[in-house]
Amino acid sequence: MSVLLAQDGKSFWNIGIPAGADRVLQFAAGELARYLHLISGASFEIVRQKENTPGTIFLAAEAQNDSENDQYKIHIGKRRICIQGNVSRAALYGVYDLLESLGCTSVSYTHLRAHETRGNL
Repeated sequence: MSVLLAQDGKSFWNIGIPAGADRVLQFAAGELARYLHLISGASFEIVRQKENTPGTIFLAAEAQNDSENDQYKIHIGKRRICIQGNVSRAALYGVYDLLESLGCTSVSYTHLRAHETRGNL
């Protein structure tokens, strides 16, 4: 499924996190906003909300504690995207996976490189 996130420097989406999001989930939202901006030139607002609403890339974690097995799912719908991890760290991995599918490349385990297109995303 193809979803238009931004066009001509204007975002059609925001990034949602739960009201009680921990620091890892907040960091994941910041990373997603930062790299989407670098790719598209559009600003993606981070908002706190209870659930995934239309026009939102929603980040969520089932638990906020450590787990031996990090797992995440990325659900892409017509007007909703959800990156769901079993823990916050897994949701962060899902963010990086989504960014890589949009053209960011891993330079190291701590850095991504965004290929600036400043066009449609």
